[in-house]
This record gives sequence, C-alpha cells and structure tokens, in this order.
Amino acid sequence: MKRVPALAHYRTRTAEAALHAHPSSHIPTVPPRPATEEELAGRWNRLHATLVRAGLEEEQAWTEVARIAAGELWSEAAGQLREHRAAAQREDARAFALALQSVRGVLQPLTLRPGDLPAARTAVTKARLRLQHNGELLQRLQRPHPAFERTGQAFAALEAFLAPGSRPSGAGAAAFDGDPRPRPRRGHISRSGPRS
Repeated sequence: MKRVPALAHYRTRTAEAALHAHPSSHIPTVPPRPATEEELAGRWNRLHATLVRAGLEEEQAWTEVARIAAGELWSEAAGQLREHRAAAQREDARAFALALQSVRGVLQPLTLRPGDLPAARTAVTKARLRLQHNGELLQRLQRPHPAFERTGQAFAALEAFLAPGSRPSGAGAAAFDGDPRPRPRRGHISRSGPRS
C-alpha cells in the first residue's frame, strides 16, 4: 500500500518530463535566420550540378532547381498558413494565403515547361511583382508582414539565379562542384552536325 503514492508520483514526474522534452514544448530564443542570396545561390548551384550528373540537360536542370526552390517556398508558406489558421490569427493567415497565390503562379509554368528558361524567368518575375503588389495592398489594411519580405527576397534571389550571366555552365558548372573536368551532356545527340 505504501508503494502506490510513490508509483503515482513517479508516473507524474515521468509524464511532466516527457511533456517538457517534446519538440512542441520548445520555444526558440532566436528566430531562424533566412538564407542570404549568396547561400541560396550556392545551394542551388550544387543542386544543379547533382541533377546534371543524374542525366538532366543543362537547361532542364536549371528549371528543375527553380521548381524545387519554389516547392520549398510553397511548403514553408503552407505550413505557416495552417499554424496561423489553427491559432485563429487572421492577419498572419491572410498574409501567408496571399504569398501562396504568388508561389502557385510560378510553380505551374515551372512544372509544365521543363527546360524553358525564358518562361521560368518570366514566371518568377511575374510572381515577385504580384507578391509586391499584394503586399502593398495588404499594408494599407494592416501592418507590414514578414511573409512578403521573406518570400520576396527568395523570389529576387531565384530571379538573379536564373539570369543568363549568373549561371555557370559546361566546364564552369563542373568546376563549381569541385570537379575541374567538363562533363558531356548525357543523352544529347546533335542533329545539326559540326559547326564551321
């Protein structure tokens, strides 16, 4: 009989310790810092080199990197939208819903037109401008929201990444990935013959 209170106390302490250790109970003291444009460009260039080694054509690899980056933006904004809706935080939820609309506008052409770099650049530019416009409209109704700034910075970085002068290609792409040897374009057969 004397062991029952001790057992109950042990179970209570164990349950409290488990609740305290659960990830949902953790409150970060410093918010996560968004990646800089240089960090994003480095990550995307490494991903591009990996896709080329896997057999994708150069231009298709560029648009696939853009599609993956836009998909990450979508996942992040959608997760934030769910959290704010669950917490009945309407202003925050409205901001992330508008950000998602802009991300949706870039995902569709990137998915339907792989390898079309001009279409990819146009889609990213339009998405950035639409996000900026929606942010300005929303700012008239409520405070400026970091969702627009963070997504806008990611769009600007992706736009710069897809610009013709900023993309390493051929031997440059191979050297960027740590391999100085130029890689042949796999699965590509030239139909135009040798150039004079």
